[in-house]
Amino acid sequence: MTSYGPDDTFASFSNYSGLVISTNPVSSPGKAIDLILPGVAILSTVPGGYGTYSGTSMASPHGAGLVARYIAAHSRPTDAAGVYSVRQALIDGGLAGQYTGDPDSNYENLGVAGEVSTEPLPPVANAGPDQTVQLAQGETTVSVTLDGSSSYDPDGGAIVSYAWSESGTVLGTAASLSVALAEGSHLITLTVTDEEGQTDSDEVVITVQAYQDVSFTAELTSTTSVVNKVKNFWTATVTVAVRDALGNPIPNATVYGTWTGLVAASTSGLTGSNGAVSFTTGTIKTPGSVTFTVDRMVKDGIEHELSGSIEISYP
Repeated sequence: MTSYGPDDTFASFSNYSGLVISTNPVSSPGKAIDLILPGVAILSTVPGGYGTYSGTSMASPHGAGLVARYIAAHSRPTDAAGVYSVRQALIDGGLAGQYTGDPDSNYENLGVAGEVSTEPLPPVANAGPDQTVQLAQGETTVSVTLDGSSSYDPDGGAIVSYAWSESGTVLGTAASLSVALAEGSHLITLTVTDEEGQTDSDEVVITVQAYQDVSFTAELTSTTSVVNKVKNFWTATVTVAVRDALGNPIPNATVYGTWTGLVAASTSGLTGSNGAVSFTTGTIKTPGSVTFTVDRMVKDGIEHELSGSIEISYP
């Protein structure tokens, strides 16, 4: 043989034997060779990262790993007889008939790290993370998106069906869907089916909270910056500081606002630890004024009313 590849054939660089001495302490279908192990196109760590290599140096770590795994599950041999027993156990635990092209026709067993099953694996259902949402003022239900698109078939096949249900009632059969839920805790089950007809289920808890009349205020301040004094080019910056009813800053809240006047644009930003977020226009090339209006705020996935407006002029 003069070549090799990742094709389940005997690699040209591999060892083989036509006979075995009578004192060989183990019995192998490969005569003097215990096992055959993967050694072609092996992804391995190399200085600076990873690389793909072939050779007995790639196969031998597989053998060392098999021995280490066996010792971990049993016990470490303390004499030659113990070493021979480990070798024989790995030979006996290997799989026959896994490759072609052995030049001596003495086909070693393929080393196996554990039980090998040819049975298809069931799919893995993923109903997504638990959610907590809040009813809007005057509403009795809220729309919630259920997302099971992270479900998968470990065999590489497809998920052929999805079924969402609550207390036995089917809610929908799409991978992702929106459902209207009332106040309370909802335990929703996703059941997926793969191409072999095997199924798996996962649950997600959706907690719908009652509307809470929590008030927030927006304190707006502004500045202008001159970009080109001769041509009257300028920019406007508005800082929105969000506070609760006690005056405490509200961090990690998304504030939505709108520029009008010489600038027409919608924007949003996340408040910092001080509860404030700043918005700046692009360069304005005409003297005059712009107005920034706060539209609303979203905190922890819940939308809240928030308002405020400020006009900025130049010069």
